[in-house]
Amino acid sequence: QIGDGGMCAQRLSDDLKTPLGEPITLFHASDCKHTYSEFPGSEQLPGKKCYVTDGPFLYKKEGTLYMIWSTHTKNGYAVIRAYSDGGVLGKWTQEDEPIFKKDGGHAMIFTDLNGERKISLHQPNTTNKERAQFFPFND
Repeated sequence: QIGDGGMCAQRLSDDLKTPLGEPITLFHASDCKHTYSEFPGSEQLPGKKCYVTDGPFLYKKEGTLYMIWSTHTKNGYAVIRAYSDGGVLGKWTQEDEPIFKKDGGHAMIFTDLNGERKISLHQPNTTNKERAQFFPFND
């Protein structure tokens, strides 16, 4: 409904119950060249662009902080990856290609009981048809 979704960070009290200060915008969906504003459901906002930021997940690898998040692209719902040059509040750079382009999203990365890295997400991005999917993840 806001037109250009934003990824924001919010400081919290030590007990995680109270927000401290104002939210800080890290980036907007339109900062990524892959986002697309015309998708099923976007016609409900006539005359307004609708860039989506959805389902963020943060992880570190070799000292770099990464965020995977979901958005609509010309090829369907996808998972995008960005990295920061200085922690959560650093400058976020969107990678050149989506890491998952096959109509799925809301991804998380984990190591399974056999020590293999996996990505989990829902696919397809169709109401009442979404199912958990698990794929090898080698980044």
